[in-house]
Amino acid sequence: MKRTRYFLYGSLLSISPTSLLLADTLESIQIEDEALSNTPFEPFFVTPEDIPSVVNNADFLKRIPGANVNKNGALTGIPQYRGMFGDRVNVLTDGINVKAAGPNAMDPAMSSLAADLTEVVTLYRGIAPVSSGVETIGSTVKVETKSLDFGTGEKMKTQGTLNAKLSSVDKGKHASAFVGAANKSHKIYVGLATEQGDSFSFKNGENFNTDYDRDTIIIGYGFQSAAGKHQFDLNYHHNDTGKTGTPALPMDIAYVKGDVINLDYTTQLNDGLKMSAKIARQDSDHKMSNFQFRTVTAPARRFALTDVKSDNYKLQLEKQIGQQSLTMGINGDTAKHRADIFNPDNSAFKVTNYDVERDRNSVFAEVTQPVTPALTLQAGLRYTNVKMNAADVSTSLAATNTLHRVLRDRFNARSRKKTDDNIDLAVNMMHTLSDHVTLEYGLAHKTRSPSYQERYLYLPLESTAGLADGRQYFGNIDLKPEKATQLELGTTITTGTTGKKSRISPHVFYHRVDDYIQGTPTTSTPAPANTLTFNNIEAEFYGLDMDFYHQLSQNMSLDGTLSHVRGKRRDIADNLYRIAPSNIRVGLQYQRTNWSLGSEIIAYAKQDKVSQTNSEKASAGYALLNLNARYQANKHLTLSFGIDNLLDKGYTSHLSGYNRNNRNTDVGFDANDNQAFRLPAEGRNVYATVKVEW
Repeated sequence: MKRTRYFLYGSLLSISPTSLLLADTLESIQIEDEALSNTPFEPFFVTPEDIPSVVNNADFLKRIPGANVNKNGALTGIPQYRGMFGDRVNVLTDGINVKAAGPNAMDPAMSSLAADLTEVVTLYRGIAPVSSGVETIGSTVKVETKSLDFGTGEKMKTQGTLNAKLSSVDKGKHASAFVGAANKSHKIYVGLATEQGDSFSFKNGENFNTDYDRDTIIIGYGFQSAAGKHQFDLNYHHNDTGKTGTPALPMDIAYVKGDVINLDYTTQLNDGLKMSAKIARQDSDHKMSNFQFRTVTAPARRFALTDVKSDNYKLQLEKQIGQQSLTMGINGDTAKHRADIFNPDNSAFKVTNYDVERDRNSVFAEVTQPVTPALTLQAGLRYTNVKMNAADVSTSLAATNTLHRVLRDRFNARSRKKTDDNIDLAVNMMHTLSDHVTLEYGLAHKTRSPSYQERYLYLPLESTAGLADGRQYFGNIDLKPEKATQLELGTTITTGTTGKKSRISPHVFYHRVDDYIQGTPTTSTPAPANTLTFNNIEAEFYGLDMDFYHQLSQNMSLDGTLSHVRGKRRDIADNLYRIAPSNIRVGLQYQRTNWSLGSEIIAYAKQDKVSQTNSEKASAGYALLNLNARYQANKHLTLSFGIDNLLDKGYTSHLSGYNRNNRNTDVGFDANDNQAFRLPAEGRNVYATVKVEW
């Protein structure tokens, strides 16, 4: 991908600043509240322009009330919403449930696409409708890649974007290009992005190794028939991640290479009836090792080769009858995961980590209609069939290691085929009390079947989809699906007129989860000390989150979010693991026709409601001050600047895990305690971006 990087850097350097500054002048810009467009039944959205410093798409979620990120590395961000994370949050990229190639989720779904090639990230606040996807117990996040709209005439018109960004905290260098052409019948585009960064600095030194290296390609073509009755879209996405650190995990990324191709078809069958179909294929390979960035003696050196092959499909009908909307469809996916562990110094060493298949087939129906002029109902029902199976496993250590031999034989002797039949029901209501006040009620029953790691981890290992608690786990073939009863109550209050708008939207929620899947102390033998086994327990989540906006004047506005969640076990007196601390963000923005200035304060409370089962350590609270500025020279050229963590505050994020890299001396390392040192967060970061559009 070096040629791609040289091309992108060269393209940006070849642009004439004079020609850009002499280009078309700007039209008048009116300050608007984007949050006001986040109406009930619609997802919250964040765009890359909202946070120019973001590298990992998952970090956009921090702008959404109730959402956060479990961070295991620079590119390894796992979404968390209201305390639920990992596979509980349904992540769709262009409507596809992209799978992590690695069993420790070093490459979660949101890591496969560069931020500069992302159009928008959305999350369904509250109870996600059943139409939003399969297994939505922790809501649905949608990532949309950049694309083009069809034109209005016969002539193909070109458009494009060039981006460049530098960041000081990690010596980051990013460049991207997106170009395409469209008319009323055809559109074609290509996007390229390259990103590199070194280990980031923090107040007391360097967090080694948090390097990252990622190249991304997207290619798309679309056809639209006369009058728009038929539309075809073909899209291709390639991710090439090089050596990238994950210091919260026992290994680092050597590479992740993945391809996703999808075909969409949409047609209007008759008045008010729309049909859409999608098929997609993913093929991703991954290598990770414990020695490329760490000091490991020869007998303990390991690397793993993993891959995933997945097929997705969806067929959906939408019918509009007056004010009533009916949506029904079928969708699902198949995924085959393989993971093997090797010793680079011993060709005879090989351990099967996983050789599994997980297939989902689902059918749903959903209706949205007014009950009264002031009350709108959205109700949906979904049935999902989940089939899972694992092949026989092998380990070269079985001949000399009793633990490996007994666990291998026990696993292979068992029937491992499992089938779950899950029912989801979601009801949301919007009650308009006045022109300025609406109430939102929600009730749902949501389910999730176990992940393949939770069911089929037969050896005591840490390949646990990114839990990053430093503990070894066993899977449990007999796990039951999680079943959640979810309650939601919220209100949205808007006041004022143009130039003086205000909005506040608090929500309270309660989720009671039966058969929640959690690691508990292992009781079977043989097993190393302090291992955990995935088991079904009883849990609950409750809390409050809120977004707000106030336009102080024609040019100045205040906005922010507040989030609080408690995650507890109901079967014993303990807290759930890795729950985001209470936090608030308050931003102040001043905007003129072609420039803006902004500041924000982000504050997190301490988190001492921690899991004793996971030996989780408490974390301290902190507050950060960020500044940003933007200058739009004309329609074509935009410059952005910012300073994150202006005061160079030294702090640790509760969701960033513990240091596992023995060369990370500035952070601290204890070979006898995997949870000895929490990983620090970034220090002061000065960044600048250049965006050219035509």
